[in-house]
Parts: sequence; structure tokens; C-alpha cells
Amino acid sequence: MCGVRNGGGQAGATERPRQGPGIIVLSSSLSLLHKNHRAEELAAVLAAKEAAPSSDILPASLRRVCDTLLKSLSRGHAAPAWIQVSKTCGAAEPVRSVLIRGFGLRGTPQTQSTRIVIVLEER
Repeated sequence: MCGVRNGGGQAGATERPRQGPGIIVLSSSLSLLHKNHRAEELAAVLAAKEAAPSSDILPASLRRVCDTLLKSLSRGHAAPAWIQVSKTCGAAEPVRSVLIRGFGLRGTPQTQSTRIVIVLEER
């Protein structure tokens, strides 16, 4: 949620200042390659909302996005070089939600360099 400036130039008492996105980079086997601090915070928000246990690295909502991307990318030559999936998930707190944007980047079969990039933003 974006902070709203009042006459004093400060964010309102109930508004949270805007923070940067969370970034997660995974291999095609869903091995973690990179995860910034903001991604850890937002993944914890998602995990708190989900009743089902999460995997070691990803809450179930993020895992579903990754599975969708990998299915789309595994269609062989018919698959595009990249694909995007977006999903908004409610958080444990009713006023918070997290926008999940997943990007699948297809690598070559020889190098197995397919990458999943997840961008998390609080809404």
C-alpha cells in the first residue's frame, strides 16, 4: 500500500510507507538461487494466511504459480520463450494483500537454464 502524504509531508498514521518488491529466483527444479529480504517478509505474510503447510522454500500460493509456469514452459517447441502469471492473494490481515507476478524464462534443453522469477508486491 502506498503511503499517502498529508500536509506535514509524513505518511498518515495508519498508512505504511511503500517498500520495494520482493524478488525470488528459482531454477527449473525449484532450487532457490536468490531471495531478497523483502521476499522473505512477504512470503511469511502469505504463509500465515495459508492453512496448508508450505514447502521449505515456498508457501503453497507461490508453489502453484511456479507449477503453472513450469507446465507452460514444458510444452516443448510450442512453448513461448517466456511466460507471465499474476495472482493477488489475501493476507492474514484483512487490509493486506500480496500481488504475485511470476515470470518463466525458458532455457535451452542442453543447459537446463530455465529460470522462474517471482516478484512480490504488497497491495
